[in-house]
Amino acid sequence: MPTLTRSETCHARDISEDSQGNRNTIEVTVPPCVSEAQLAVLCEKVMNAVPMGGFTVNGKPVKPKVVRGEGWRFFLVPLKPGVSKVGYEIPLVRHARMPFAPKEMTVSSWLFVRQELPTRRLVLAFAADAPREDHLPTPFGNVNPYCVPVQKRRVVRTLTPDADSRIAAADLATIKAAKLHVNTFGVNGEEKYRNKPIQLNGVDIGILPPNRPAGDRWQEQTLDIPKDKLNLIKLTNAVVLTNPVGDAFKIGDVGLAVQLPDGTWTETNLDTRIHCSIGGWPHSEGQTFTANRSDEIVLAFPTK
Repeated sequence: MPTLTRSETCHARDISEDSQGNRNTIEVTVPPCVSEAQLAVLCEKVMNAVPMGGFTVNGKPVKPKVVRGEGWRFFLVPLKPGVSKVGYEIPLVRHARMPFAPKEMTVSSWLFVRQELPTRRLVLAFAADAPREDHLPTPFGNVNPYCVPVQKRRVVRTLTPDADSRIAAADLATIKAAKLHVNTFGVNGEEKYRNKPIQLNGVDIGILPPNRPAGDRWQEQTLDIPKDKLNLIKLTNAVVLTNPVGDAFKIGDVGLAVQLPDGTWTETNLDTRIHCSIGGWPHSEGQTFTANRSDEIVLAFPTK
């Protein structure tokens, strides 16, 4: 069976000067016999919003391909034969630039390679020899033909320790936008079940979005609050979910975020309780609606 020498295989090394993991540089060597090589940056313990900065190859900005799964995100940078320096940044800021983004996340990097052997094609599963904690999430656990870990998993902060998201009542008069965060399970989007209004401080602000694709599973949702409803927002707010159509569903992780004039975002607490529209459903748990209404979900902004 033919083997490859070091000069015939891809290899990479971390030459980052930032020990915190926010500014990264990876030097990758790709030999001419490699048909395809990609540096893959994996972010785990994330929701929909992932606060990644820019990527560069040899100092030039590039746009990575993004692949997402539940709780993780891959950023893939294609590489050409030769020696390349790939840079990527995870901004460390005092004020959040995205709503509902993690304050820290687990980050690692990998090298994905497709390569022709001299006499025949061979699948190499080098990743199988890595420690269990270095296994990749599906569908990248068995990349064909091989992958190599570059940077081990480590926790990287996105907000500085002195991050300050406090606001005053006067700030609410200047907000540019607002979003409601909610995790949904089994929300039916069929016409007869569609009308499930969400109320903010006693006023309807929109309809609870259905799970897409339909099914009984958890899904993260973000609802834009209409511009003409922004004046409803207070320092302390009450959100109520309604179910006039008799649908069977549940929700959790409800939170509110507002965008300030400088473009940064501040958030309320995230209510992690589960609220279920009906009892006796196979998936029922948590607080059951009363008279087709959830309990009031109190969301408060940190105040100055």
